[in-house]
Amino acid sequence: MRLLDQAPRTLDLELLSYCTKIADGGRWTVLDDALRRAAARGVRLRILVSTWAMRDDGEQDLEALASVPSVTVRVLEVPESRQGRIPFARVAHAKFLVVDGRRDWLGTSNWEKSYFHASRNASLFLGDPAIVSGMAAFFTRAWDSPLARPLPPSPDPDGN
Repeated sequence: MRLLDQAPRTLDLELLSYCTKIADGGRWTVLDDALRRAAARGVRLRILVSTWAMRDDGEQDLEALASVPSVTVRVLEVPESRQGRIPFARVAHAKFLVVDGRRDWLGTSNWEKSYFHASRNASLFLGDPAIVSGMAAFFTRAWDSPLARPLPPSPDPDGN
């Protein structure tokens, strides 16, 4: 949380999935709130998610986040294999954050409550310039890739 709350300029985040909805129908907005606070301070957020993030309520949460000034969301879609569909494969599975090109978070958690509260995951907080620049370059290649498309705008309430 501290990385999000102290970022002065940029946050580049790549995730497999992102969702604030929890099993009982409520919402867990700890990370979402921190991202919104950063955007309100003028921090530029670029969020790159896998197509898996567009399932269930994830798409709705990401569209809402993308409507916040300073936040841009793209969806990374890995094409199907020539051999056809391979279950649980051909998906961007990274989970990391680059903060101002100076610090990194690298983890195994998708940004959903159950990954932080009900399962065993690991996180590394890194500040080594060589590692950070490598992760920033990895993010930029994926962000600029033709496989990354802007999150489609949400339809208006009237269905137009």
